[in-house]
Amino acid sequence: MKAILRTAKLKSAAGVRGCAQHNSRSRFTPNADRTKQNKILVDGGPDAYETVMNHITASGVTRKVRANAVLAQEVFLSASPEYFRPDQPEAAGTWDEERMEKWRDASVSFLKKKYGDHLVDCRLHLDESTPHIHGIVVPITQGPKGPKLSAKECFGKEQLTQLQDEYPRALAHLDIERGIKGSRATHTKIQKYYGIANSP
Repeated sequence: MKAILRTAKLKSAAGVRGCAQHNSRSRFTPNADRTKQNKILVDGGPDAYETVMNHITASGVTRKVRANAVLAQEVFLSASPEYFRPDQPEAAGTWDEERMEKWRDASVSFLKKKYGDHLVDCRLHLDESTPHIHGIVVPITQGPKGPKLSAKECFGKEQLTQLQDEYPRALAHLDIERGIKGSRATHTKIQKYYGIANSP
């Protein structure tokens, strides 16, 4: 059973709001099962873009935000279907409640420990094929001149590799492990992975 972690840059008001609308289901999602209820784990409020910009200001970032800056990063967490439904991994849309809750608690704890209050929105989706979490993180780091917005320092190539190591370690007690390190397999962007994961 493998841990799954994907990220995506959010570089504009439309990008942040579009992501949040999908995550909150205020935007129609055709493959979502409306009979199942998702869970708010960290509430980003009614306007995620405003939440992100307010967080940047409240964190003490004084530099003007560049027009092409990454304002936030979406983090997608899940695990192999056989973790959630070991007896019937092909039974999309079902899961063992206790196993799901243990994974949820470990995943949220991982995000909060890693990003603290920079995790401004977090949702558990239970209305698609396999349980998964969407988090929105504001990439703020501490520089010599004070706090700064820097996706490169938070989600650069080295940091993404570290994330792929750290997340499975946070799930090790659930017998969920990392994928093959150094694999030639290419990184799958969230939207593409989403399509694959929810296909019949």
